Amino acid sequence: MEPNNLLRRKPTAKIFYISICIAFFGNLIPTTKFFPWPDFLAVIFVFWNIYTPGKVNLFFAWFMGIIMDVYTGAFLGQHALLYSILCFTTNVFQRRLSWYTLTNQSINLLPIFSFALFIDAIVRYAADGTTAPWWFVFRPVLESITAFFVGWVMLKMINRRSGSALTARPSSSRIKI
Repeated sequence: MEPNNLLRRKPTAKIFYISICIAFFGNLIPTTKFFPWPDFLAVIFVFWNIYTPGKVNLFFAWFMGIIMDVYTGAFLGQHALLYSILCFTTNVFQRRLSWYTLTNQSINLLPIFSFALFIDAIVRYAADGTTAPWWFVFRPVLESITAFFVGWVMLKMINRRSGSALTARPSSSRIKI
């Protein structure tokens, strides 16, 4: 039996860039400050670093973080630092995380997202002395749940096949008598 969380074919650049754009525009949705909205760009960076390490390098994550800093009006480099840390830590733990199922991956990503929230709180407090509300600690949980659903959808899109593996074999590989 083949595990469901493996990539059965190489993802195309089109799927990669469309997923990054959708996650970026998902972050641009105006939300209220009364609900800890998950960071979709961080979740998609974590997904790509687990399943295709090296596809999202640290410079690309840093650059997208600078764009998010400019959009949100945050301390310049705050999101860039978070995305770089997330990409680095998922690259460090990539081999271990890739063996887990999606459910276990989302559970094991919870400390990584919590570490990112801790770094975010330190940078925010050092920059302007503000702190996040107490309910903001639920954001890593929401990002882990989002990572499960994003991983499920992305794996379904990447692993889509036109037929079964047995019918996709060419008939010319058979031995002819």
